[in-house]
Amino acid sequence: MERVECMALLDSNPFAWLSVRELRAAPPPEVKFLWGSKDDGLLQERSFMMLHSAEKQGKSMFLLNLAVAGARGDAEFLGIALRPGGFRTLILQCEVHMRAMYERFQTMLRHGDLTDEQAENIHINGYRAVTLTNPVLFYLFRRKIREFKPDLVGIDPLAHMLTEDENSNVAVGRGLAPLLKLRDDPGAAIAVVHHDSKVSDGNQGRPAHQRSRGANRLTADPDSIVSLTPTKRCGGPTSKLSCKPRYGRELAPFRVRLNEDTFWFERYSVEHEHGEALQVIIRKAGGRLPEASLIEAYEEMAGITDSQGRHRTASTRIQRAVGDGLIVKVELQAGTFYALPEKEES
Repeated sequence: MERVECMALLDSNPFAWLSVRELRAAPPPEVKFLWGSKDDGLLQERSFMMLHSAEKQGKSMFLLNLAVAGARGDAEFLGIALRPGGFRTLILQCEVHMRAMYERFQTMLRHGDLTDEQAENIHINGYRAVTLTNPVLFYLFRRKIREFKPDLVGIDPLAHMLTEDENSNVAVGRGLAPLLKLRDDPGAAIAVVHHDSKVSDGNQGRPAHQRSRGANRLTADPDSIVSLTPTKRCGGPTSKLSCKPRYGRELAPFRVRLNEDTFWFERYSVEHEHGEALQVIIRKAGGRLPEASLIEAYEEMAGITDSQGRHRTASTRIQRAVGDGLIVKVELQAGTFYALPEKEES
């Protein structure tokens, strides 16, 4: 049996030896991306990406967001370009009941539905007791990939699919080997969801991409590692998103938030935080507030005590919130007022 496998390996010629002269004469094609580009290295076609964070930061919803945006052919996700024409996603998950998956999709799709044709671009499993270290189950999994021909395969979470000791480099390497082969046979980007280690003195100072739980192979093998590092919660799980790529430039980190009303991730800046604080003040005042009263209330909430520059700071943040559509300016005979947008009032 071993000799047959060896002969088959020789016949397939897995090594492509090129001299540097040949490489320069016929450069390989440009690396293509499903999400992002060479400028940020996020998610290449036919690559292995790990998405990790601490618990309750919305990793599974992040994967669903990306799948829906790809299925619809959205131009971007979180302000970063998606591949033109969209992509197909196969999700293998083993934590959430299918009714819960249905309800998540229903909430997400209230804010941009899928046509029937687009909805066929996402397939998700219903049976949750799956372990890819089982050769028979892995064979069925690969057969489904060959039938569906997805561009992206999501595995959520990795720890439930690989039942070997995740702290052993040997065991993890043995478990990851079949997944890594899927990049080329049948050919797809593989995105795995993984958990971070519990925070301790030993790992607190580590870079974001080195905080995932388990053996070093889990941070050495991916083509890109997308990290969601928890920050101050602002109306939903809020994180700093960063990426450590093997190919391409490193992404400049930025803050994201899972909007628990829409189940969509969105960029979340300090300006948004100020704008939402102003919304809270106006909402408590009944939906409309004179400019002077809003400035006074905001300064008290934000703890602005600089007597010389405080009104300027508050006014600047109010105007920025108006520009972002978080509040609206209303000119009345009695003076200038600020109110909530119509969608907020309803």
